[in-house]
Amino acid sequence: MHPRVRNTSISNRPSTIPAVGGFVAAEVRMSVEEYLQLIEATAKNVKRVGKATRTIQRETRPVRRRAGKAMKGMASALKKANAKARKKDGSFKKNWTQARVMKEAHRLRRRGL
Repeated sequence: MHPRVRNTSISNRPSTIPAVGGFVAAEVRMSVEEYLQLIEATAKNVKRVGKATRTIQRETRPVRRRAGKAMKGMASALKKANAKARKKDGSFKKNWTQARVMKEAHRLRRRGL
């Protein structure tokens, strides 16, 4: 069982505040002028700080992949498979499921129909 009195020596340390997750981070105290000076120093070559953060986000964004050969014919194959599997009211015909529609679409795409 845990003791009723906790060891408070960690939480009474000077110039530390507990951060999220229980980690202890150093407390930072600075005036508004010092903060603005720090912002200007970090964004020397940029006109606005917001622009600097956007360029950083743009550079770190993952590159999108182009559609592969397999995906190009999938749209028309899905339309054909859905037309084959559905009734006039939009519900599935007997023995058809979404899984079967996808299997049929893949089969149509592979055959190039």
